[in-house]
Amino acid sequence: MNLCIVQPRELNQRGSFIDYQIKFLSPVLEIYNGWYPSNSTSSNIFSKFPLTNLILRGIIKRLFPLQFHKFYSREVAILLVKNKISCGLIEYGPTAANLTDAFKIAGIPFAVHFHGFDAYHYKTLKQYKKKYISLFNLASAVIVVSTDMRKQIVQLGADENKVFINHYGVDTSKFEGSQVSKSEPNLIFVGRFTEKKSPSDLINAFKIAQDTIKNAKLILVGYGELLDSTKKMVSQMNLNKNVIFTGPKQHIEIIEYLKHARAFVQHSRRAKNGDSEGLPNTILEASSTGLPVISTYHAGIPEAVIHGKTGFLVEEGDSKKMAEYMIQLLQDPALAQEMGHAGQEYITSNFNLNGQLASLKKILESISL
Repeated sequence: MNLCIVQPRELNQRGSFIDYQIKFLSPVLEIYNGWYPSNSTSSNIFSKFPLTNLILRGIIKRLFPLQFHKFYSREVAILLVKNKISCGLIEYGPTAANLTDAFKIAGIPFAVHFHGFDAYHYKTLKQYKKKYISLFNLASAVIVVSTDMRKQIVQLGADENKVFINHYGVDTSKFEGSQVSKSEPNLIFVGRFTEKKSPSDLINAFKIAQDTIKNAKLILVGYGELLDSTKKMVSQMNLNKNVIFTGPKQHIEIIEYLKHARAFVQHSRRAKNGDSEGLPNTILEASSTGLPVISTYHAGIPEAVIHGKTGFLVEEGDSKKMAEYMIQLLQDPALAQEMGHAGQEYITSNFNLNGQLASLKKILESISL
């Protein structure tokens, strides 16, 4: 299989799950950088003039979108054929929508991998509505990360026989070693401060829990557009001594934070603009470390957290119920340890990284020329 992976980010910013795919699948070609990716590992900027000039490229794309698309599609098709590609894996719906014609011209089968916002975000769905229909018709496989996303993609028009669930995976060897029963009453969240992760609901829940357990702490790792408003909320609630903002941290540092927490907490919910989670890797990693998880019945989360066994789930927006589960685990470290151990076993059996990558490779091999 001569695989081409297409993804919209710079090589050093593509995210851990794409990095894992690149390493495992060993593509002969990667096309990257933008929803109409402009670079490749074969020839850097691969288009002919004037598209080689990024300023002119942007002007042409804005003023003459149809002409740009046709010219771009031909250039990508030439690149695919030149590198003898037998199969493509395109990350994110918008990228695939823009590359569909290129693969059609080249006569090369491809799979599209949806991840979250690209399946739910209202503006994105409206913008790419027509292109998604063409994409679903021409794609040989549509890959999603959860059962909930599969239902959504089928509702958008994909043939259910083409839609495959392939969960994210965790390198379980890296996430282990927590001692929940000996931990301080610390809760931890890792992720972006965005509306779909609803940090305000999380803070409201923690405030209720901290009123009962005075020495409880909430450690928040990450950054995002709602960071400043979250800090302001914490200050207004007089929680500055109990809520710790660490800022963004490297993976190895995050693992250490996880190892010394009592439970992982995340109050995901669908944002007003429709944005939604796929299947949060942070939850998989927390469970793999041995932490019980308190989260919501949202998107793919119920597939990763078994309510009452590996953690607790609440309805979106129910901060009061989340607080009750926080209190329960903070007061009962033995229960937290038991749930964390069950979660660790569940992730190892069902979300092991190599197993998920092997399943992805099998899907691609089944459609390859």
